Amino acid sequence: MCKDCIATLIKRGQDDGIKLVISYWQQRRITDEEAIALFGKNPESSFTFMDALPAGQRPTLLTQLLAEQYPVETLHIKPGMFIKTPAGWGKITTISDEHWKPIPLCTVEAPKIKLQLVLHPNSRPEPVSVDMSKGQLQFPPGGSYRCDLCGECISSNENFISHNHTQAVHSGMKPQYSKLPSIIPFKRILEFSTDMK
Repeated sequence: MCKDCIATLIKRGQDDGIKLVISYWQQRRITDEEAIALFGKNPESSFTFMDALPAGQRPTLLTQLLAEQYPVETLHIKPGMFIKTPAGWGKITTISDEHWKPIPLCTVEAPKIKLQLVLHPNSRPEPVSVDMSKGQLQFPPGGSYRCDLCGECISSNENFISHNHTQAVHSGMKPQYSKLPSIIPFKRILEFSTDMK
């Protein structure tokens, strides 16, 4: 077995390399860690190939380990990652199903998931909920405020928008903001990251 050769095949997105890793892993000739390290050369192709296999042939443990190690590349989310909302970037603290049962990892396309986030984690942490199936960002009761200068920052704290955000992002400008309801609708959240941008 030539790991460098297999790694090259996987880097190029060739299915033969992925098949070899699965075969060697099933024969216990390589460990979970070695398999994930090889798949890590091209996690997108590796995950797509394995996910498309029929259920009986799919190496479920490997697909799960790959998604945990490379969530952005495999289109998965997990606590600790960041999500861009209509209110700005927020850090995911928990992911739950429709009944609020915690989920450690899920696809970005998972239906009926709810996220607990902390917006503005580096300046003024603010907890909010996101109901992905309803397309709603939920602030605590009492409404929220949106910066009208950029339209990209929303907070339930008027002072945060009028002072902190305006001074940090729009230095020298007069604060301009609007009152919004506690529930903010959104069409689709597409940006996820392992660090805040």
